[in-house]
Amino acid sequence: MPKWQIIKKVQKYFIKGKEIAKKQIETYTGILLKNDMQPSVRIGSHVTQSQVAPFSDKLMMYCVYLLNGFGLVGGSFGTVFTLRNDISVKTAMVAKDIFLYTNEGIDLMIKNGWMEEPPQTEDRAKLTGD
Repeated sequence: MPKWQIIKKVQKYFIKGKEIAKKQIETYTGILLKNDMQPSVRIGSHVTQSQVAPFSDKLMMYCVYLLNGFGLVGGSFGTVFTLRNDISVKTAMVAKDIFLYTNEGIDLMIKNGWMEEPPQTEDRAKLTGD
C-alpha cells in the first residue's frame, strides 16, 4: 500500500477517535450537569499550525492502543464501585465504542506491519500425532 494511503487511513482513524472522545465527554458531562455538579475544567491546550506529525504514525498508533487499554481498565474498575446503574450502563456503552475503535486500530497496525501477531499456543494434537 502506498505511503499516502497509509497516512490517510491513520488520519481517518485519529479523527474517529477524536469524535469518540467528544461523545464520551458529552456523556459524562451530561450526567454531572443533570445532577447539579460542575464538570471538570479542561486544561488549556491548543492546536498548532504544523503540517508535520511530531512522532511517527507507528508510535502514535501504538500509544493510542495502550491508552485505550488503560481507559477500558480504568472505566471498568470505576464501574465496580459506582452504586448508580445509569452510570454503569453509560460506561459500558462508552467501553463498547472504545473496544471497537481499538480493534480497528489493531487491524490497521497489523496490516501495516506495525504490530506482530502475539505468540500462539502449540497445536497439541499435531505435536502428538492425534
